[in-house]
Amino acid sequence: MILYAKNIATSKSCSLVLERELSVFDRGERPDYQVIHAIIAYFLVYPNAYHHPQEDMVFEKLKSCDPAAAANIGDLAAEHRSGAKRLQRVAQAVESVTI
Repeated sequence: MILYAKNIATSKSCSLVLERELSVFDRGERPDYQVIHAIIAYFLVYPNAYHHPQEDMVFEKLKSCDPAAAANIGDLAAEHRSGAKRLQRVAQAVESVTI
């Protein structure tokens, strides 16, 4: 569980850095596209390779211990697919700007 918590902290840190870089647009400045590309690359690989399997394992344990609580969480797999699609759109948008 400690590793899982560290993974979430890393993802949150990356999200904050990405938000900071994207806020540069509001000031009419140019963001650091290398940083944006690196963060997008991280989120394209890391969740499916590490985070989601851990999360799925915890969710399965929750379903066996407390099905009602698990039902309140909803469809985790659908959320993962939705998040991946959103990230792909962001990646494509950034790519179209940097070509």
